[in-house]
This record gives sequence, C-alpha cells and structure tokens, in this order.
Amino acid sequence: MIVSLFVSVKVHNKNKTLRKDQRSWLWTTINTTSKSRQPIVSL
Repeated sequence: MIVSLFVSVKVHNKNKTLRKDQRSWLWTTINTTSKSRQPIVSL
C-alpha cells in the first residue's frame, strides 16, 4: 500500500498536474500513514 502510494506520488510529480490542495491532501495522508514510523518520505 505504501509502495503504491509512493508510486502515485512520483507519477504525479512527473506529470506536474497536482494542484496545491491535492498535494496538501497527499502529504497529509503520507504523514498520517507514517506517523508511528521513521519518516521515509524524501521527495
């Protein structure tokens, strides 16, 4: 699940089609998902 999330993020970053609200929502989701772990997000 996390892997697919990262893949989605990378694809979106490549396309540069994410609006600010979508990006914020994405980061909120990632931060909530990895709250109890080490931060593995470094984009």
